[in-house]
Amino acid sequence: MKVQVCQVFHYLIKGKALKGHSTKIRLSKAGVSLINGRLKAENITPNIEPVLCKGLDGAVSSPSHSVLAKTNYKTINAYNNSLCKSSVSIGGIAVNNVEKVGCRIFADRSCKADGRIYGALHQRVRKELRRAILIDGKKTIEVDIKSTHPLIIYTKEGFDITSPQSGFRPVAATYSGDPYSVGALYSGTKADRNIIKSLMTRMLNLESNKDEDDDSFAKRVKASFDYSVRSYVQSSNEEKLERAAGMKGSLKEYGVAYSKEFGSKFDVVDVVLAILDRHKLIKHWFTSEAWKSLNKYESDILLKVVKHFVDKNIPILTIHDSVRIAEEHREELIDVYKCAIESVLD
Repeated sequence: MKVQVCQVFHYLIKGKALKGHSTKIRLSKAGVSLINGRLKAENITPNIEPVLCKGLDGAVSSPSHSVLAKTNYKTINAYNNSLCKSSVSIGGIAVNNVEKVGCRIFADRSCKADGRIYGALHQRVRKELRRAILIDGKKTIEVDIKSTHPLIIYTKEGFDITSPQSGFRPVAATYSGDPYSVGALYSGTKADRNIIKSLMTRMLNLESNKDEDDDSFAKRVKASFDYSVRSYVQSSNEEKLERAAGMKGSLKEYGVAYSKEFGSKFDVVDVVLAILDRHKLIKHWFTSEAWKSLNKYESDILLKVVKHFVDKNIPILTIHDSVRIAEEHREELIDVYKCAIESVLD
């Protein structure tokens, strides 16, 4: 019956087949035009793996069934399906379904390290352009956790950095204010903060070397940082420059702050030693490749936020450690974020 209907509209042509074979049916030019019209990127629902993991050799594959069950893969699937049913535009340009969806990627086969969601177009555009993102035609806002990694570390160590009335041990002056403020080394500018944050991130991510003292460790951090600075300065691609130095500030801001002001006022070794002194309560987290576990906590928090809104059929966009959502849901998002943090870090 379906073939007869198609034949009426000249989408299919029935031809003679070889002896002993069924009737030969092929597409007409009208049929080809029909399919080409329907096969537009915005009409395609991508079928991607919700979770992938990396082996020691760097190869990416799907986790085993027993491991997959612990990765919240159903939330990822629901998240992707929700986005495919919603319209997303960046600067007035519609984003197709293939570019909306993401995949949770772990840094190990057991899916206990990293676990952030990667792949979507909105994650790869600059912050300034993300402000022009519309979801279902509505303006959006972006919310993240300030100083995420220090917050997670201090909380997991049993310290409370938000409420002295809680049951956690108070951190007092050690953490008061911005964790990336290091005494006289911090002038209050965004550029200085970005540099100190970049150094502290490197300190957390470097591989362990139990035989080195603080001075040797500080020199190792400096060598790593200086290598990135050279790459930063020599590259002609601004996006690559910012990624190389682990910075979020603009190229101009970074160049001024490091080469002229920061670099001439302080040696990186001195800054690293000052960071070690200020954060001595969590010193053992440095040189522990902590990013793997920190990103896992971070992604677990994010997934709880995602699940809340997906269950309510409210589209939401994840951007590594932050999310964008329609402005009308701002207060609810903040409340959900707080609950998710308490749930994961408790």
